[in-house]
Amino acid sequence: MSAKRVDPITSLKLGRYDYRIKVKVIRKWRGSTKEGEVFKAFNIVLLDNMQSRIHAFVPGLCVNDLEDKMIVGKVYSIKNFTMQNYKATDIFRCVRNDRQLIFSKETHIEDVEENETKIQVQGFDFYEHNQLRTLAQQKNYLTDVVGIVKKYEFLDLTNKLGKDKKQAKFIITDGSSNVKVIFWDKYGENFDKAMNEQVEKPVIVILSACKAGLWNDEVELSNVSATKYYLNYNHHSVLQLRKMMNQPKFVDIAMATPETRKIEQLKINQITKLGKEYIKSQVMLFVQIKSVVHTQSWFMRTCTTCDHETELNNGIFICKNCPRTVPHPDTKYKIHVIASDDTGDLEVIIHDREVRTLIGRRARDVLDGATYSTYQEQGPSSGNM
Repeated sequence: MSAKRVDPITSLKLGRYDYRIKVKVIRKWRGSTKEGEVFKAFNIVLLDNMQSRIHAFVPGLCVNDLEDKMIVGKVYSIKNFTMQNYKATDIFRCVRNDRQLIFSKETHIEDVEENETKIQVQGFDFYEHNQLRTLAQQKNYLTDVVGIVKKYEFLDLTNKLGKDKKQAKFIITDGSSNVKVIFWDKYGENFDKAMNEQVEKPVIVILSACKAGLWNDEVELSNVSATKYYLNYNHHSVLQLRKMMNQPKFVDIAMATPETRKIEQLKINQITKLGKEYIKSQVMLFVQIKSVVHTQSWFMRTCTTCDHETELNNGIFICKNCPRTVPHPDTKYKIHVIASDDTGDLEVIIHDREVRTLIGRRARDVLDGATYSTYQEQGPSSGNM
């Protein structure tokens, strides 16, 4: 291969090992365990002069050789790496690409002078706010989004297990819709410090590789290990929103406080008479849990991509929403109970997050081998508590 030849990221294929790419490191991070222990291996995102991005993984065995050579913002010529398909279990990918680069001790990295390239400072893959609901129903990819920050607050909380939690909570808007964002604990603290250092108001934020989810049927963005924020960043998307802030009508709409519907307190006999206008509305009930419905399973197997319930078909779990085969589905609570007040009884389903909050244990930790074997043979109706 000629020393002058450079391969664009879009041309990389499996089965070849003689590629050479010229790229800029635009992001670098490490993952961690649930207990907060940081991994030795690290991840980077690379950008070439065609604005194509790709994720690269540096295993722990190569860290001592390669970490000092990989500086965010610098350009490198890289060769002797491996292309690898993502696994089905590789969820929350920071780049929309079916493949990633794997570095090894044979990977060769050489500095390139910045003036020899035309690679931009950063690269994002933005999604509109109205696309986030669809993104919230899948787990394959993270997302990049930009918006004006409003209703910002930093909270010190204590959860039901008595643990102290910190929360940076705010809303971002593009002028036509509002999206909730919550950053937790150390990440939230760092974000709060950065917010307090900003002089130009309102702050416009770019969130890269953030997770979109649904909470009470509303889209909510949160952080994962790969998430990076950019406040008042010098990017055309930010400059465009800042320009629009000079229009009074846009400001009135964008910075208006979102209307919230008051949560009504009702009785069971009123719940049974509600019309379709109450679909997706929140109501409050004060009830007593009388019993668990033992004819229904207390857990369900869910798709690792879209989080919908799977169906057991000839020993194979199938997601009817995706649709796809799910070799290793998640186990989550789905407990049917009979609730009662002075006006009657009502069957209520208590889902995974609420049960975990109450008992502090995950469904997979509760589920024993015998129940699982029975479930595989007979289906979810046999998974009685």
